[in-house]
Amino acid sequence: MRSYLEIDLNAISHNLKEVRRLSGYKKIIAIVKADAYGLGAKKIVKHLLKEGVRHFGVSCLEEVLDIKPLIKEDSFIHLMGHPMKEEIEELIDLEVIIGVSSLLVLEEIATLAKKKNKKTLIMVVIDTSMGRLGFSLDDLDAVDKKLKSFPFIEVESIYTHYPVASDIKSPLTKRQIGYIETIRARYKEAIFHTSNSLAIEHLPQYHYDAVRPGLMLYGFGSGVAVLKEAVQFKSKVLLLRRLKKGWNIGYEGTYELKEDANIATIPVGFADGYSLKYSNRSFVQIMGKHYPLAGRISMDYMTVNVGNDEIEVGDEVLIIGGDSMSFAEAASIRDSHIYEILTSFSKRVGRVYKEV
Repeated sequence: MRSYLEIDLNAISHNLKEVRRLSGYKKIIAIVKADAYGLGAKKIVKHLLKEGVRHFGVSCLEEVLDIKPLIKEDSFIHLMGHPMKEEIEELIDLEVIIGVSSLLVLEEIATLAKKKNKKTLIMVVIDTSMGRLGFSLDDLDAVDKKLKSFPFIEVESIYTHYPVASDIKSPLTKRQIGYIETIRARYKEAIFHTSNSLAIEHLPQYHYDAVRPGLMLYGFGSGVAVLKEAVQFKSKVLLLRRLKKGWNIGYEGTYELKEDANIATIPVGFADGYSLKYSNRSFVQIMGKHYPLAGRISMDYMTVNVGNDEIEVGDEVLIIGGDSMSFAEAASIRDSHIYEILTSFSKRVGRVYKEV
């Protein structure tokens, strides 16, 4: 295995306990979309099931099919996104709780559920500020009228999403909470959920009936929760070469040696999800010491200046996480976010799971 994500399942268990503590032990819908944020949905779902989680959120039919074989009779998959019309019949057959954002999809679900004589659970998605999915507040009278005429549809829950969950003082968040409270008063009997990871940390008074942790399950938060990062990106030294002062390294020769040095070649490149933007700007850890990248990252390799140190072929290289460059630092260099870093690792990066 040339490179891999090392994933600590014990850390995920710890983070789950923090979610439960902060949410007042509300129902948890664990968000495992995008292959559990790149960590491997099948393994993560299997682990969370052992920890007592029974609800899992995904984004599309392909993600449903990936984890469906693991789901027990007392467990549920929530399609948090909006289905394509041609996916609806299969989603009904798979007994997925379907997120609904349009009357067109609601009517299609009703037609197919009636045809199959099959009760189908849905989530009514309401747009309270995000602007991408959900019914508007003005749509709700029409939604309610339709629901009363569809005997094979049952509303499992109602949900919305925060664009600025970390700042309750934000004018956008204040306005949104006003909308949410209006909706809550309208649907007093319904299960209601609004809280993603940041809202779990920052909006405790608005957790309602369930919470939807994603990134914080994997150890990344804003400092309110006491979390343990569950992932590190690692590789090994593939090759060592002694190069002379004045030698240029990598495409375009962007790095020139100021003195003779040992150069370690690491089998990780941008095809693995390690961005070109890290070229000459980041570092790795080998044998407990930090070393700078030397030259431009290529598709399959990067090079590291280890000076005159006695590094050996096969030594472990910690690239991101732990005591090396943090995921937050990696995101900053890319002018990005930890979400993007985690979901950028390609399929040729292995996944290795630790559990004591």
